[in-house]
Amino acid sequence: MNINDLLIYKRPQIIENWINLIAETCPEESSIFLKNLNNRLNNQADTIVRGGIQSLFDGITCGAIDKTYSILENILKVRAVQDLSASQAVGFMPLLKKAVWNELSAEIPKDKLAEELLDIESKIDELTLISFDIYMKCRERLFQLRAKEVKDTAYRFMQRANRRAAQTAKQQGI
Repeated sequence: MNINDLLIYKRPQIIENWINLIAETCPEESSIFLKNLNNRLNNQADTIVRGGIQSLFDGITCGAIDKTYSILENILKVRAVQDLSASQAVGFMPLLKKAVWNELSAEIPKDKLAEELLDIESKIDELTLISFDIYMKCRERLFQLRAKEVKDTAYRFMQRANRRAAQTAKQQGI
């Protein structure tokens, strides 16, 4: 059996382990939703993350890393608006290594799969770096939106102030 066969066979356990590891790094309110399958409809952000994680895992095991960009982008959009540092926001990717090891540590030595595992870990590392780039783009976009909002608010404030000043001048006959 090769590493991909084992990953597919142990998919449910690895994904659940990965989600639990991620939940441990989240603020308490978020981790409750992520861990509880029954609340998926109540929290769209965690539904996106949970579904994205499953799709990422499938992309890695099928060798379709190039198709995971949009999945990563959706997950990182959610994480970009949370109160997380950059390392915390993209830190979910390396946790996959731990989840895989937790589930496959017994099979790897006896099946001599260490080299194949290194290939999987390299893919995870590649996705981690891509995740950081995506996260930074999301944060930059968020900053731009916030700056535009402040600018628009200031502009509306100035318009109202000018109208009031004009009304006051008109009332005073200036």
